Amino acid sequence: HNVENIAWEKAGIMRPHKPSVISLFQPPKSLLRHAQENNVPLVRLGQDYLYQGVSKNHWQLNWQNNHFADLPMPALKGGFQLQNASAAIMAIDLLNLTPKISSNAVAKGLQQVTLAGRYQQINENPLVTVDVAHNRQSADKLAELLNDTPNAGKTIGIVAMLGDKAIADVLNAVKSEIDHWVSAGLFVERGMTSKNMAQAVRNVQSNVKLSACETVSEACAQALALAQENDRIIVFGSFYTVAEAIMFIKTNKAK
Repeated sequence: HNVENIAWEKAGIMRPHKPSVISLFQPPKSLLRHAQENNVPLVRLGQDYLYQGVSKNHWQLNWQNNHFADLPMPALKGGFQLQNASAAIMAIDLLNLTPKISSNAVAKGLQQVTLAGRYQQINENPLVTVDVAHNRQSADKLAELLNDTPNAGKTIGIVAMLGDKAIADVLNAVKSEIDHWVSAGLFVERGMTSKNMAQAVRNVQSNVKLSACETVSEACAQALALAQENDRIIVFGSFYTVAEAIMFIKTNKAK
């Protein structure tokens, strides 16, 4: 799946004469074409609204005759969150709520926002974080987050994916951030077998420290056994992978 194909699929949510917010400076052509063919008015980043960081802790948003100044940085990690937050604010504004949402309400929301499965910490000692990254773009963001939050110990990566994803692209994006891999199979439709997942890791990193497990739950147990002081565990590759990891940690009350 390339970006144009994915954009065309996502465009299916658009409805004629109902505005859609596009949070990309250069949207895929397939997305713009679908909007034009279906009479979908677009609110575009860089044309209809613009965000800008003003300091390490604050940013601002401008659109039409409106201006939100000194907004706090989102609680969600990653520089790209300003792109997401500004689009969300635009979507709320388009609802034409009465009374209009205030900058104070937006600021409070930014500081309290959480998003399950997106660089979500589910255990403290050892540190276990889950992320549903399953394509190159989200894997690049995950690698960026891991690089921006270095730890004193090693990083153990648990990965299990669906077979129709760009597996090599995802693994290549994050491999420089992983010190020890723990691969697993997914026992769902289109899920990679444990054997094939392990081979996929070896294909992108030949001299790799790899523990191959049958299931995500077994992989979590193995990673916890491997983890020493100051090590961290990152679980990624699919919504299925993250869901099973969260359930395992919750059930076993790892500490």
